[in-house]
Amino acid sequence: MEAAPEPLDAWVIERELLDPVAYAELWIRDAGTLPGTAAHDALLGAWLDDFAARGVQAIGFGYVLLRRPFGHGPTLARYERATQPVAESGLGLHLGQALVRHDRLALLDDAELTASVLTVAADVTEARHHLPGAEAPSVIELRQGGGLGRTIEVDPALAALVGACDGDLAVGPLIGAIAQLLEVDESALCADLLPRVRELTFCGFLDFAADSPTDDGVAHPG
Repeated sequence: MEAAPEPLDAWVIERELLDPVAYAELWIRDAGTLPGTAAHDALLGAWLDDFAARGVQAIGFGYVLLRRPFGHGPTLARYERATQPVAESGLGLHLGQALVRHDRLALLDDAELTASVLTVAADVTEARHHLPGAEAPSVIELRQGGGLGRTIEVDPALAALVGACDGDLAVGPLIGAIAQLLEVDESALCADLLPRVRELTFCGFLDFAADSPTDDGVAHPG
């Protein structure tokens, strides 16, 4: 009797989606068979018949990262679409660093995360969009220069938190100060922000400061 397959951490990133005709024609041309020839039409028909038999409606291009967990069960199951252009130079390093941050975050409960000191990555910029004559921005975006080149829309509270993550104060005191500034309940704001802080840290907008109280003593790539 075969042993059950071991569960894996999985991170799947789709960067492009093609319909069956476009996908088949791509590989038929790549093999040197020219459109308009009898051989091309025969191959295209065979590809499409196979897709139809298997119920294939579209084919995704992208990246699949699988990892066997060490000493614990799977903690990562992430499936996403990258609609923005992705520069493949340095992408492997970015994904590896994201896994390191993921593993560290997985060990932290919310109280430990609020005690952590974070810093903004050097490639992150902020864009604010204002309606004509409006004092407050209608849209605030954080943009990532490297990695997957993400753009994430944030609200004023999260923008303020990210802007204040300079490696000085921990997340908890920063949220407390922002709650006072915005005149909102600190506990409610903390519950709202912490999941998004985890996401921004995993994605590389934020990272743990070297002297964070929750530093695990391991040299992490930064």
